[in-house]
Amino acid sequence: MGGFIGGLSIGPIADKDGRRAALAATTVPLAIGTLICGGANSFATMMLGRFITGIGVGASSQIVPLYLSEVSPPGLRGTLNGFRRVFYVVGCLLAFQLAVPLQEGAMPFGIGAGGGGGGGDRGGIG
Repeated sequence: MGGFIGGLSIGPIADKDGRRAALAATTVPLAIGTLICGGANSFATMMLGRFITGIGVGASSQIVPLYLSEVSPPGLRGTLNGFRRVFYVVGCLLAFQLAVPLQEGAMPFGIGAGGGGGGGDRGGIG
């Protein structure tokens, strides 16, 4: 839901204040949402942080290709936006692949949901 709101709201900002200012504005909800998620001690707080972060993600998913197209040389616009999309998808793939061992607590040095604490310590929210 936050991504939908962010995606729809960034267009007028980009038209009024410029593409660079709109791109810089996307960092605000990304940073605030991340801080809220990092300090969350309840499910509701985590969802609030994810909603706010979603606003930034939705806005950046609209403004980044536009900005990149405007600052790229005409002969490279499609190529650069294509690379951006490929790297985004590869990053998602790697994140999903890393999530499995983190979820199962199989990462070394006690990293992950298991926390290595034993005794029922899930190391997560709740």
